[in-house]
Amino acid sequence: MRNEIKVKSNILDHLKIIKNKNLKKIYNDRKINSIYFDTIELNFFYDSEEGTTPRKKIRYRWYGDKFNKFGNIEIKEKNTFFSQKQGIKININSLDNIKEKIFSELKINLIPTLLVSYKRKYFIDNKSNRYTVDSSICYTSLNRNFNKRFSKKVDYSILEVKRSIDNLEVNDASTFGPNITRYSKYCEGIKYTYF
Repeated sequence: MRNEIKVKSNILDHLKIIKNKNLKKIYNDRKINSIYFDTIELNFFYDSEEGTTPRKKIRYRWYGDKFNKFGNIEIKEKNTFFSQKQGIKININSLDNIKEKIFSELKINLIPTLLVSYKRKYFIDNKSNRYTVDSSICYTSLNRNFNKRFSKKVDYSILEVKRSIDNLEVNDASTFGPNITRYSKYCEGIKYTYF
């Protein structure tokens, strides 16, 4: 289980924070792609917007510039003070295989709604808190056959601090000021591309 802080700003400000905190880079940068799934009524979206807990998000995630049939179905569950994520590695022959696998795991029918792509940088501090910086974020709405409908690129970046719930020593207010936000790439993408 982990606690997350999200800070919305620009890439230069985020890199300045990384430098000032003397964080260590732990992985190479990489591109992340996620296809999100929801009910026809967008119940997961509305639960997140209203802050309902517990709530969940379901996505298929892969890495790199091209679609990869070796990815993970991720089920992210959010409670009041922490979140947890379950990953299921799959090898798919077609995009429809993702829907079939989700149904076999969760016993609910979901449709693809949104593709989110971005570049991620990875860091860690001396207390083992993990930091990521996501930039070049692009949201693309999908129809139920995975066809792209509308895309929106944004000019901000997101800094996330991911901490074990046993390690909550990051001084949030003094480090990040008023930019700490309740932020969901899925919800932002739906608002940009659906409404």
